[in-house]
Amino acid sequence: MAEKRWHTLMALSGVTSAADANPFKVVADEFLDWTLRHRKPKTYHTYRLHLEAFGKVNGDVLVKDLKPHHVDAVLKLNPGWSKSTIRGFMVCLLSCLNWSMKQGYTTHNPLAKKLAIPPIISRGKESVISDEDYQTMMAHALPTLRDFIVACRNTGTRPIYVATVTAKHFHEQARCWVFDEHKTEATGEPLVVHLNDMMVALTKKLIQTYPEGPLFRNSRGNPWTDTAWGKAMAGLRETLKKKGIKLSGRGILYGFRHSYATELLEQGVPDAHAAALLGQRGTVMIHKHYSHLASKAQALKVHLKHIGTVAGEEVVLTAACGEAQTPPAPSPDAAPAAG
Repeated sequence: MAEKRWHTLMALSGVTSAADANPFKVVADEFLDWTLRHRKPKTYHTYRLHLEAFGKVNGDVLVKDLKPHHVDAVLKLNPGWSKSTIRGFMVCLLSCLNWSMKQGYTTHNPLAKKLAIPPIISRGKESVISDEDYQTMMAHALPTLRDFIVACRNTGTRPIYVATVTAKHFHEQARCWVFDEHKTEATGEPLVVHLNDMMVALTKKLIQTYPEGPLFRNSRGNPWTDTAWGKAMAGLRETLKKKGIKLSGRGILYGFRHSYATELLEQGVPDAHAAALLGQRGTVMIHKHYSHLASKAQALKVHLKHIGTVAGEEVVLTAACGEAQTPPAPSPDAAPAAG
């Protein structure tokens, strides 16, 4: 192991002088080291997987000798890759070579404009979760997963934010979650997730159980992770399959974000307001994924009423508010502007 590491270090020591005569694996190592220090762990993990796949086949090929057929050789070994995976693989490879050129390690990207990169495919429409599928999930999910599902549907935010929300993020008077640690890309302002009656009540209930740490937890009392909720949803789909119940859609948590956006726009909510409720600064992604839906002008906070309660959901609201209580009335106080 020590000898192998020594040889690796010796190879890296020549990366700045060998230029285009560097083996691809040397440039890739440098790029991954930089990514580990400057990008999020998940980004590093994704890049590493893609570059390792290429490196196993073409690691010793010199940068100057790289050709499209080297990329195709990897694709032949992975016939099960989807178009989105192939796109990610190619984009990662080009990013590595572009980075190396900008850093001065190499002089050009030999694969630039030579790969047939699959186009981005919007999965918004096919991922939308119908009310019927939602009711089915609610009827068969464990209580802890049910809470998580309800939050994803009623906020439209990404599952990772639902998984990490804590009592400190909750602003009851403004009826929202505010994530100071998650800045919006364009402005650097905190991410704001607006809450309807259901989510205000559910948040208050969970804070009583978990005043410290993440509010949403699995059946073992552990915070949700992408792996945990992925397995939980896969388990739910398998349970439904065994019972002969077929969902009309894909049945993934991220689908609720698409459902949220679709429902708002179908109800006539302006695209700029829908983008704000989704925590997006601009409307680019709205237009990209939901350009088939029209919108008309109304006030932002009023639109939350369009994410109405669906049969089967009242069990969560009852548990949150109590049998003899009604959901809290909207506060007259304005919520912070979404980034």
